[in-house]
Amino acid sequence: MTSLDAVFWGLLLAAFVTGGIVGALALRARQRRRLVTLAPKMTMLQARYEMLAGASRRPCAVMLGDSLTAGVPWSEMTSCPAVANYGFNGDTSAGVLYRLNEIIRLRPRVVFLMIGANDILKGVPPAETTANVRAIVEKLQAEGIAVIVHPVLPFVEVGDRLAELNRAIILALAETQAKIVPLPIDIPDLRDGLHLAPSGAAKWHDTIKPILEARCSGHHAPDAATSA
Repeated sequence: MTSLDAVFWGLLLAAFVTGGIVGALALRARQRRRLVTLAPKMTMLQARYEMLAGASRRPCAVMLGDSLTAGVPWSEMTSCPAVANYGFNGDTSAGVLYRLNEIIRLRPRVVFLMIGANDILKGVPPAETTANVRAIVEKLQAEGIAVIVHPVLPFVEVGDRLAELNRAIILALAETQAKIVPLPIDIPDLRDGLHLAPSGAAKWHDTIKPILEARCSGHHAPDAATSA
C-alpha cells in the first residue's frame, strides 16, 4: 500500500466514524424531543386543562368562557393574581358544563360567564345552549358561588341568531340569582370581527371592576383543597 492509499483509507475511516457520531447525536436529540411532546391524543386544550387542574390556590374570581375570555390577560389587567382565566379556545356551553367541577373545586367567590359564540358558529340549537347555560349557573349557585353572566358579544356575519340566543338565555335565567351584566362592546372593539381588541378588553375590565373589587376585597387565596 502506497502512502497515498494510506491517506485515502485514513480519511475514509475518519469520515465513517464522524458520521456515526453525528448520527448518534441526532438520534438522541430526537429522543429527547419526544419526551416533551404531547401524547398523540392530547390536544392543546387538554394540555392547558391539565395545567390548570393542578392549581392549588383558591382564586377570588374565575373568568369562564371561550377564546374571548382566554385572550384577555386578566391577572395583569386587574392587578390581581387571584383572578383565574378559565377561558378555552373553541369552547362551547357543553364544554364549559363538562369541565365545571374543576371550577367548583377551586371555590371562587364569583364566576364571570360568557359562552355561546361557538355554539352559534357550530349550529347548536339555541334551546340546547340555553339549557347548558342554565345548568352551569344552577350548579355554581348550588355551591354558594355567585355568577355574573355576560350576554354573547356581537360579531360579524351572525345575523339574528345572536339576539335570539341572548334573549333565550336572559329569559331562562330570570328565575335564578344570576346577575346579567351586558358589556358595552361592539364590532369596532373586535380586532378580527370576533375576538377582542385592546379597547374591548378595557371596556370589559372597566365594567366588572366594581364587582371584582367588592368580591375580592380582603381575599388571601387559601389552598383550594382545604377551603370550605
